[in-house]
Amino acid sequence: MARCSASAIASSAKRALCCASLLALCALTTACSKFYWWKPYASSEEFHWNENVCLQAITHDDYRRCMQNAGWARIKTPTPAPVGSYRGYPDEHGWAFRP
Repeated sequence: MARCSASAIASSAKRALCCASLLALCALTTACSKFYWWKPYASSEEFHWNENVCLQAITHDDYRRCMQNAGWARIKTPTPAPVGSYRGYPDEHGWAFRP
């Protein structure tokens, strides 16, 4: 029968606590992440112009393809978002409620 010392038990407990903390941090980071549109050196005016054109698309997939064809990349990042990235109207309000 194997015997466990107090230091071995403490070491296992620390390791378990560390793993649990790391998992919680990963879950928190993912839960707080949102999708943004990003294009290097683009202005908010350019984003809104491209988005207004792309919102005429029939489906949400067509909208995304249109934005990508205009040079925008869809990134998932924790908030606050990086400078120069924008939330699209469908991301904020849902596709069914587009103007």
